[in-house]
Amino acid sequence: MADAWNPATSYSPGAIVTYNGQTYYRSQYPATGTGGTPPNQEMNVDSEGDLIRTWTIFVGGYSGYQPKFATVYFRIIEPPLSSETGLPDFGYAGGQFGAGNAYAPIENGIGYVFGSTIEMDQAKNNPSPTPDSPVCPAEFCGVAMQQWGENGFVACGVDSTPHPTIPRKYYIYVLFNHPLYFRRTITVVTQIKKTVTVFDPFEETVTYENTYTPYGPDDRNYISFSTIQYGSYLVPANAAFEIVVPPDETTSTGSTTYQFSARGFQEATPND
Repeated sequence: MADAWNPATSYSPGAIVTYNGQTYYRSQYPATGTGGTPPNQEMNVDSEGDLIRTWTIFVGGYSGYQPKFATVYFRIIEPPLSSETGLPDFGYAGGQFGAGNAYAPIENGIGYVFGSTIEMDQAKNNPSPTPDSPVCPAEFCGVAMQQWGENGFVACGVDSTPHPTIPRKYYIYVLFNHPLYFRRTITVVTQIKKTVTVFDPFEETVTYENTYTPYGPDDRNYISFSTIQYGSYLVPANAAFEIVVPPDETTSTGSTTYQFSARGFQEATPND
């Protein structure tokens, strides 16, 4: 049985106390002892300067423990596709400036993620695919509880299959693995590669035409990315909509050809 918290005691990392009927575990930040403020109120910072609670509710050893839900970051917007290259105009920075687990129980080391911190999509000068990586707008990102086993992420994706008998027609599918995408309008980008060729003198110009289609999801779109069998899901009955690639054109002086080149999730309207 842990001792009751004492306002006159300085507590070091790993200390365990009781307070108001709860058992608290002292984080590894700061490394020096602290005291005087109740464990349900005391605040400090981790190694990256991010504000954290000095104490956390102690639930015993984590050995063999698997929670039903994980706290994960999500983003409901993706970089636009360039009409010149067909590639994203930039890449979001992703996770940077991570600090280790603040609350690992002593008997199990620091191998667990509970209490770790990281900055998502905040850093500048991301080198890929272009030097500029803007901060993700606050209304288009956040933190959600995700079912354990969904590969640790919240995702919305787009897939496609060709029509079995009609050339140049494609079925477009929208798939997501978290209910936060319900009650939002999802924007899907489909891209067609346009190649204009002049025969004499030979010259070829390639551009990319992007079409943005709003889509209101329903139950068909909510699937598990960890267990889905694409071969059984990607059937016309589950398609969100269809697209048709324009016909190729050829004259005595040149040609214009069209090719379905990309599809993807672009953004979802802010909602919850």
